[in-house]
Amino acid sequence: MKNKSISNWTILPVRQSGIRLCLLSTIACFILSAANPAFGQYYQNNDHTHKRLKSGHELIQMLDSTVTERYNESTGQWAIRWKEEFTYSSDGKLLQMIYGSWMKAEEDKNKFKEEYTCNTDGNVTFAICRLWDTITGEWMNDHKHENSFNENGYRIKETSYFWHGDDSLWANDYIYEYEYDANGYKIREIYMVWNDTGNQWLNSSKYEYIKNEDGKNTRFIRYKWDSNVNQWMASYNYEYTFDDKGNEIQSLIYNRDTTLSQWLIAAKHEYSWDADGNKIQDLSFDWDTITSQWINREKYDYAYDIYGNRILYIMYRWNKDVSDWSYFDRGFNYYSSRNITEIQGKELTSIRVWPNPADDYIRVDLNPMSGNATFELYDMQGRKLLSQGADINNRISTSRLTSGIYLYRISINTHIFAGKISIRRGGERMTP
Repeated sequence: MKNKSISNWTILPVRQSGIRLCLLSTIACFILSAANPAFGQYYQNNDHTHKRLKSGHELIQMLDSTVTERYNESTGQWAIRWKEEFTYSSDGKLLQMIYGSWMKAEEDKNKFKEEYTCNTDGNVTFAICRLWDTITGEWMNDHKHENSFNENGYRIKETSYFWHGDDSLWANDYIYEYEYDANGYKIREIYMVWNDTGNQWLNSSKYEYIKNEDGKNTRFIRYKWDSNVNQWMASYNYEYTFDDKGNEIQSLIYNRDTTLSQWLIAAKHEYSWDADGNKIQDLSFDWDTITSQWINREKYDYAYDIYGNRILYIMYRWNKDVSDWSYFDRGFNYYSSRNITEIQGKELTSIRVWPNPADDYIRVDLNPMSGNATFELYDMQGRKLLSQGADINNRISTSRLTSGIYLYRISINTHIFAGKISIRRGGERMTP
């Protein structure tokens, strides 16, 4: 029987760093930082991006756990693959993630946890991963990550170490270094690995990002270090296309043919979006050089809750035998509403952004002790529409904006508050 896709789903990607899996990077940056580059600093100050911050005195949605399942073609049943559980400090900073796998017979051998340390800006400066030892019944060191940030809060370096059990020391593993332009957009990323023989860091790969005038990433080039000639050699080229709303609708992937010294088309992705700017589908294809046609490979359908949080994805793979999509993976995100009552040991600043929906203006109510504040408004594609200072009982004109969903960000000293607001013109009905 053919499997039918379900609209409104989402994906949790996994990134492999070196030879060890860093779930901190897995969770941190896929959609929010890529789809909304104008939010560079905000999202880097809040690495655990599945949480959605609302105004200071409201409840916020925090990611409690994720569950991923694998489909069994023989039984037609879904079976759990792994589960992740998260804990936070009283001011909403990520403290710990525990991962457990159900795919192998001895479950405890596949369980580990990561513990996080954040600075006062909410940046994760330190993460340590420990594996569960079934013999001793204790958590054992496995690897750790240290992050450095510049004065704007952008991460500029990630250093990873693995635990060397023989001498009980941390050993160098790999380094990521990041560079940004004047607008805060990431333009370069260099990955290096530690060489024990030479006792030095060696170049491994490099990534360069080319932006358009709106800050959208229109091209991405991956390089590999060629130690024979001591220079970077281009290996992959990604080109991105956007619709008139700024949503990415296609990415083309080329690999480098060193013999012909040219780029050859290899694969592509096509994306669909809903009216709120949420990605609802990702179709991937491989290029068949024999037939000169695109061949279906994978499909992701994404879902979101009423707060805009990603709550589930379903992954399909193309089944050539039945010429249709077959289930492969699916994942669920679970959230709870929490009232964050403390930041750096002080009572949370009272902020109110209203009315919601708004028409010709937005009111921003601040606590008299808040200090200097900046109010910024973005569309759902991450383009900044306005930026101005905010004061007590500030009134901000929105008369030039069309009906729709917008994102706001309020910066007060080192704290950032964000949320969504609707603009609805008189008599005009909002798209659900």
